Amino acid sequence: MNFLLAVQPARATEDVAPFGRRLAALGLDAAILVALIFALISTANSTSRSSMGDFFYPLWRESPVVTTERTPAAREDERLVEGGGRRIVDLVRETRVHADGTVRVWAVAEGEIRYDDGRIETVRSELLVARNLRGLVRLVATQALVALLPFVYFALFEASRWQASPGKRAFGLRVVGLDGRPIGLGRSFARQFLKVCEILSTGFGYALAAVTGTGQAFHDILVGTRCVRAQ
Repeated sequence: MNFLLAVQPARATEDVAPFGRRLAALGLDAAILVALIFALISTANSTSRSSMGDFFYPLWRESPVVTTERTPAAREDERLVEGGGRRIVDLVRETRVHADGTVRVWAVAEGEIRYDDGRIETVRSELLVARNLRGLVRLVATQALVALLPFVYFALFEASRWQASPGKRAFGLRVVGLDGRPIGLGRSFARQFLKVCEILSTGFGYALAAVTGTGQAFHDILVGTRCVRAQ
């Protein structure tokens, strides 16, 4: 990978992508991705009427609970140090079977606080502690779609003849190598991987594009690319 750590040499800056336009393009791409993910999952939910039920239920809506089994676990009865009164809470394990075949186990704490002045305050909290394999598979599939689709979206578009994602293309930008030529698929995937790491950490590396004067964020410097105005 001889393009690693390639820094753009001094050159005219009239083709450098304005950072504000670059951010606007990223915002448009994000909106497109949200709409695309919503459309894919909605389509899957409306067409996958198999034994697995609606495959992507966890992301968009909750399947109704068919049965609930409650198993008492313990009772907490303690004197309050501040405010005066007693806190009486029952700890219960609830196993909920949903209409789509998923099963979730919740640790539920419910009860009340009885203050010395006569006031009574109800308390309740829930914590998901387990789920069945079907629910886990659906959750992982949903998370994988949300994580991988943006990665593939940017990498494929920016390695294509467009040299730009739809957002960049709409704002008149493209991604090129230091020689001004299109980047290959391998470099495009490397660029996206580094960009994701950059944004998920501090975002500082991405903001470098506003001050380097070459249109290069940190991930561009590492893989030898630039974001420029489209000709």
